[in-house]
Amino acid sequence: MSASFSNAKKTFSAVVNGVTKLVAALFNTGYDEIEAIETMLGAMGSTLANTDSYRNLLISYKRGCDLAYKSAGDIYVRAGEIAIPDASGNLRFRRNTSDLTVDWDDIDTGSEAASTTYYVYAIADAAGSTFTVKISTSSSAPSGATFYRKLGSFYNDSSSNINQRDIIANIDISSKFGDWVDKSSSYGAQQATTDGEVHAYAFLANGNYLRILTDAANPPTIVRQEGYTDSGIQFTASLKCSVKKGDYWMVTNNGVASGSVVVYWMPKGA
Repeated sequence: MSASFSNAKKTFSAVVNGVTKLVAALFNTGYDEIEAIETMLGAMGSTLANTDSYRNLLISYKRGCDLAYKSAGDIYVRAGEIAIPDASGNLRFRRNTSDLTVDWDDIDTGSEAASTTYYVYAIADAAGSTFTVKISTSSSAPSGATFYRKLGSFYNDSSSNINQRDIIANIDISSKFGDWVDKSSSYGAQQATTDGEVHAYAFLANGNYLRILTDAANPPTIVRQEGYTDSGIQFTASLKCSVKKGDYWMVTNNGVASGSVVVYWMPKGA
């Protein structure tokens, strides 16, 4: 007998006292499904007292679900998947396959206020596989919600318009920065294996420039950041540039006043 799991969920029939005839197949069906579940999850190699639960492992999971400007009166919460906890750490996993428009009908309590920062929360109180969204003036919890996860914030300006520049998405756990990598001796064209940032600085004199280039070409040709000096002025150019995973980046210069060019790579989501 083969199991339905993990290709599909098995539906079991309840045993009825005095009605159901007890046969081996009745018990083997459950046995097969339990075996299939354990095979999918895999053995930890340690007893439960020495491991963490899947719930604790996934409690901070978030992929997508970013905030984006739509208009002066509403924003997008982009499609994505997210783990939404309650205060005790119980989890509900939700997925929206398309962008969700959030407006003032989604405020948790009261009505729209000008010159106010609002916080955006994914909500999973109702039964289902998707999440809804609430906005709130509270930075810690939306009113009336039990399962919620903060996604970010936006600012409603003095004219009661959502300010496009002040929409802030919470950093995804998978987007945390890694350790600094000193690239001062090798800042020619190279491919980024993760998203990240290039930081560069140098002391420039008359006619000197410092540039960061990044794009999909090898070597990259588009200058994204530049420091340049002329007219006898000397100054320290300090540049920072974001780089997309898979793109190439490099730092160029035509000489420095003194010292050397210092370059660091900061990986993201490493």
